[in-house]
Amino acid sequence: MGIKNYVSISWAVLLAIPSIISAVMKMAYAKRRKIVPVTFVARLGVGLTYVAIISILINFEYNFYLLAATVVTVYMAMIVYVFKVFTLKPVSTGKKST
Repeated sequence: MGIKNYVSISWAVLLAIPSIISAVMKMAYAKRRKIVPVTFVARLGVGLTYVAIISILINFEYNFYLLAATVVTVYMAMIVYVFKVFTLKPVSTGKKST
């Protein structure tokens, strides 16, 4: 039993691409700031992902709409992380160069 029986590969790809980009952006942010950013949009995306998975498993009638909302939310979270990384200012180390 594979993923094909539940959801098409295109949905999986649509969800995987922003997840990978978000992970890379979070690592870049964490490397510079020593903290991992967590946003409300990302938490909402994770919650919607769980709801969408459950709706697919129980064969909920409106699972297409939940998947679409999940894709939109995950892409919004990716945009937020990309924006956070590219608007970072350099962190001063507190040392003066002489």
